[in-house]
Amino acid sequence: MTKSFLPEFVLIIVKYPFLTEAGKYLNDKGFSLEQFGTDPDLKKIVENAFERITTASEGRIFKSDLSSNNSALPLEIFSFLIAVILLKLSGMNTLIRRFSLAEARRAEKFLEKDLMNNQDAMKAKLSLQILHELFSVNVQRIDQGFTILIHDYLKHSINFHEREWKLINRKVIDGRVQLTSHETVRLVRKELDRHIYTKINSSSSPEMIPGFENYVEKLKQLAKKFEVKTVESKEFPPCIKHAIEVLEKGENLPHSGRFM
Repeated sequence: MTKSFLPEFVLIIVKYPFLTEAGKYLNDKGFSLEQFGTDPDLKKIVENAFERITTASEGRIFKSDLSSNNSALPLEIFSFLIAVILLKLSGMNTLIRRFSLAEARRAEKFLEKDLMNNQDAMKAKLSLQILHELFSVNVQRIDQGFTILIHDYLKHSINFHEREWKLINRKVIDGRVQLTSHETVRLVRKELDRHIYTKINSSSSPEMIPGFENYVEKLKQLAKKFEVKTVESKEFPPCIKHAIEVLEKGENLPHSGRFM
């Protein structure tokens, strides 16, 4: 992907801030983390980052104004990066998991829209490129739909149990499975969630940044709302044990698991 920070590329990393280029953008602007904690003009970005985390903790998707001439676009990029810093400083894994899922759902909406963009070929091409580079899925467009190879479909649909996702119920031509734009992106949601979660977890944990203490303490208090008391599960069947383990990790259960 291009490393140029032209306005149209800024818009791209606003939509997909988990891309490597987002971090490079912060470095390109010359800001240090310490500035975000002490500079009154940058405090709005830290507050925005905190709101981004709390919104995710409630299961909602952070909304963005993506007007191409919007001077607030850099704030959107920085808010994601600072949110990651706040999460690392808090050490609250439950919040990290909720945040990564919400950001995956947010990016999913942009990916689906970009895939079907008939007016801007660059956006459509980039969305295909993201699917290929991040998830090794080779997607091809046909008319108003898309196709992927059977083995890619089986690899990514393994976590779906609804009948419509079974290969026998899909239209297959020349070894490729036909999908809508929504199905194409939905297929990689779990991987996208995992990609963002792994990227956050693998990033280094900084020392406490002056000015961030209050936000970090609030996040620690927020995380307590989602604590799951440890349950003695030795008398439960394996499926129930697994569901309890998932909850204790702060992960989301599928509908069938919640029903149990």
